[in-house]
Amino acid sequence: MTLDVRRWWSAGRDIARDALEMFSSRGARLLSGSIAFYALVSVVPILVIALRVAGALVGEGKVAVALHADLARWVGNDGASTVLSLVAVAKGHTGSSWSGLLSALVLVYASTRLFSQLTRALDLLWDSEAPESKGIWASLRRQLVRRSLAFFMVLVIGLLLVGDTLLHMGLAASRRLGGFESFPISRAVEAAASFGVAVALFSLMFRLLPRARVTIRDAAVGGAVTALLFTLGSLAITAYVTRKDVSLYGAASSMVMLLMWVNYSAHVFFLGASFTRAHSRWRGTPRFAGSADG
Repeated sequence: MTLDVRRWWSAGRDIARDALEMFSSRGARLLSGSIAFYALVSVVPILVIALRVAGALVGEGKVAVALHADLARWVGNDGASTVLSLVAVAKGHTGSSWSGLLSALVLVYASTRLFSQLTRALDLLWDSEAPESKGIWASLRRQLVRRSLAFFMVLVIGLLLVGDTLLHMGLAASRRLGGFESFPISRAVEAAASFGVAVALFSLMFRLLPRARVTIRDAAVGGAVTALLFTLGSLAITAYVTRKDVSLYGAASSMVMLLMWVNYSAHVFFLGASFTRAHSRWRGTPRFAGSADG
């Protein structure tokens, strides 16, 4: 038993060291800053479409309540209200007229921009870029594939919102029926569900977005590590919001907190991606498609 613990500890230490080296040497901080910008531009369109998808199944009002609760856990109540107010404004511009149709097309394009750029960023980080065929049709085909995959990820977020909303509804019903809110298990279930959603989303992104061949096991381990770091950061931000005076920036405080959270999340994503690649190396997974490091 002692030998097993030592072996796993040694393996974990080696994987973490390899991940940190990759994160530092391959410009992950620069990639994080770039992706943070795209995340800020894309977060509202993504949530608009995700709310439409989830709302069609369980009702937009219920989904909005659940989403506000989750966002508040990450960026505080003011930050959550700011995001949802921007979402409400964007939804108001999507009607049945030609201008509404154009706005809807812009929303779809903007929502896929983040995931399209994440694909390129992961290829750079993992050195898995392969020579691409030249020509207009080849370029159009690549763009179509990338955009389709990116839009699929937006729909996945919508479906995850459905599950999250159903969970919130179930817990609310339990509280009404049996005073469930007095038990710590209620908060534990919500926290576990949030963590599970984060693991699923990050694992899917590591598995589907890059050109590299990533096994389900490697993606799941990387997704779990990323979700853990993401959750720890959320707890730290929540503690900061509740215990510190965040009015230093006046009316812009909620936006500043949102910027901090997006920037942290981008860094966590690429740190988790580095861990995913390091874990695959440790396991001896067949090398990534087009990768130079094997």
